[in-house]
Amino acid sequence: LSTYVGKDVNLTLNVPNESALMSILTNGSVRFWPIIFRKLVNYSLPAVSELLGEDIASSQRSFIQRALSRITPELLDALTAAYQEAKDRLADGGDGGAGG
Repeated sequence: LSTYVGKDVNLTLNVPNESALMSILTNGSVRFWPIIFRKLVNYSLPAVSELLGEDIASSQRSFIQRALSRITPELLDALTAAYQEAKDRLADGGDGGAGG
């Protein structure tokens, strides 16, 4: 993983050669990027969706934003698994599309 710090975003956690699954903003909120989740994450997606309270797989929104205070240890565990899955998928040469 790599990080990026920009003007409007405190911290973006990037998957190698890809965009971020999530960004931590300076206003104390977190943005989740559904299009990147759908591209790179299959197995961890249901747990992250359940803990966010929104179905990432079918979301038409460009991002899902939550207050940082709503990020639970369980969600952090699910996000860790999602990042690991994305990293492994890219290392195996998969693009994360449906069907691998």
